[in-house]
Amino acid sequence: MTHSLSTRADYQAWLGSIKQRVQSARMRAALAANGELIALYYELGAQIVERETQAQWGSGFINAFSNDLRHAFPEVGGFSPKNLRYCRAFFRFYCDPAIWQQAVAKLADTPWAGIDADRAGLLAQTPWGHNIQIFSKCADLSEAHGRQ
Repeated sequence: MTHSLSTRADYQAWLGSIKQRVQSARMRAALAANGELIALYYELGAQIVERETQAQWGSGFINAFSNDLRHAFPEVGGFSPKNLRYCRAFFRFYCDPAIWQQAVAKLADTPWAGIDADRAGLLAQTPWGHNIQIFSKCADLSEAHGRQ
């Protein structure tokens, strides 16, 4: 008498471990993608701050930049003028204004210039919408971290 694989305990245990492994890999991939996206948004914010400071391109710059990015990457979201302004605010919130220029100059070497590694790791693990809530509603980093 043969048993169906679906009723065998050893097969079910093995299948369960494979399912768990697939879920774990998917979660790690999603977190890695989120981290890359958050790092990109930080870098975009830094570049926007630099261009606004150095080039003095004016208020229409972000709208033009948004249009150009959306044209170049129509399948990618996140390049609306509003989101680019969020990127700028994100950078300004976490990077000390005294080192903005130094931080922007170092972006080629490190995507999180101007932020310590621990904070960068936490930001990379935080979904973009949550990051927006934090820097939009908190006056400063101490408030964001729950300290008075």
